[in-house]
Amino acid sequence: MSVISAYLLLLLAAILEAGGDALVRVGLHQPNIATRAALFTCGGLVLFAYGLAVNAPPWDFGRLLGVYVTLFFVVAQVINLVFFRCSPRSADPWWRRAYHRGWSDYHLLAALRPGPTKASGSQCS
Repeated sequence: MSVISAYLLLLLAAILEAGGDALVRVGLHQPNIATRAALFTCGGLVLFAYGLAVNAPPWDFGRLLGVYVTLFFVVAQVINLVFFRCSPRSADPWWRRAYHRGWSDYHLLAALRPGPTKASGSQCS
């Protein structure tokens, strides 16, 4: 498999994963049960296609994970902006400090940082 093919397949996988997640997110906020079920089903099928895209090729996905995470981050931000009108947050000093302290601190601090409540109705997280 060529490098270009691998990048394109990783990009497709990122689009499928972020897209499937977006379908499930939209489904969670639908009042109609039939619409909700249809979106959950579509989201599940898209996420299944993501699983096939990353596991079917003859590569060691673990070695490509850094590239994939970067692609996924960019695709997820674009989907968030285009479909949910949620722009990426600017790097406030809290996030800058977390970045400079290291990856493990980032995960710990992100898990402890309070987020929006469910009552707000916002799909932005």
